[in-house]
Amino acid sequence: MLKSLGPNSAPSSVAETFGDLVFCALIVLVLFVLALAIEVSQRVRAAEDPVDVVEPSEVALLSPEDIADLSSQLQLKQAAIEELRDKVRSQSLQVSNQLAALAGEQRFTGAREPASLCMAVDYRKGLYYFVPSRDLEHADTRLSGETSIEYAVRKRLELTSLAEKSLRGRGYKIDEAISLYRSFSQYEEVVPTEVNYRVEQSQIGVTYSTWLSDKISYGTDSRVRDSEAEVVSAILEVYETPGPHEESMYPIVAVHIHEDEHVSVGGVRLSARNLRDILISISGRGAMLDLSGLEGSAPGWLVEGALTPAGYIGKVPKAPE
Repeated sequence: MLKSLGPNSAPSSVAETFGDLVFCALIVLVLFVLALAIEVSQRVRAAEDPVDVVEPSEVALLSPEDIADLSSQLQLKQAAIEELRDKVRSQSLQVSNQLAALAGEQRFTGAREPASLCMAVDYRKGLYYFVPSRDLEHADTRLSGETSIEYAVRKRLELTSLAEKSLRGRGYKIDEAISLYRSFSQYEEVVPTEVNYRVEQSQIGVTYSTWLSDKISYGTDSRVRDSEAEVVSAILEVYETPGPHEESMYPIVAVHIHEDEHVSVGGVRLSARNLRDILISISGRGAMLDLSGLEGSAPGWLVEGALTPAGYIGKVPKAPE
């Protein structure tokens, strides 16, 4: 195309020339960016770690001895892993057993015999005494190989000694004896049947000896009297006032602890020795003590003076539904 330099064509020629310059500048810019990208790519490749290519001829083959050694090492490691797994299983089982034992799932407490309080009564003075159940049962039980005369003599001597021991202890008035007896709750007793069992509500019993009550009432040197009616009447006054119902397999008795090293049961104030005498008078399955009035564990004077000598250290299971 021919361009004129005359006045009429000057503006068009200047615009076209400027456009050509811009186009050329863009081409130069593109070429510069392309060259810069190539340079950066080369530098990045040069900075990368070279990859070592192993030639097949450079690979050393394992000897049979090396293979056997590696196999032996692998077997040892597998055996060590199995031993570690066995230890983990054993420890897990041990922890599970310990947790089950703490929850009481592996321990069972039997409660077969009825609970009973062993008592004697001074029916002349209206006083009641709690008698050690073991001593009373031993005196009243004929031993193997013992003749009738030997049994009668031994029983008389043991009951006389028991009467003297009781008189040195505390005697309770009728209202105190009733309050103490009523403080022992009723309990649930599992009775086996032909194919299963049934659960019955029972109250704590009272075991007594007419001969022992005679000796306490008239003295250990007195003659034996026929006082069955008087003794039974006095015992029934206590027995006919049962305690509250409880869903426990043991009779529960509330023991309130005071700061002056005394306790109260059913509103009756007792020393540690008094409580001990009551606890050791219980025969059969025993009772559960519900302690109150204290923070933390039972005080030492109560543990040493009453609980431990009487063997009251455990807890009570609940009867089945």
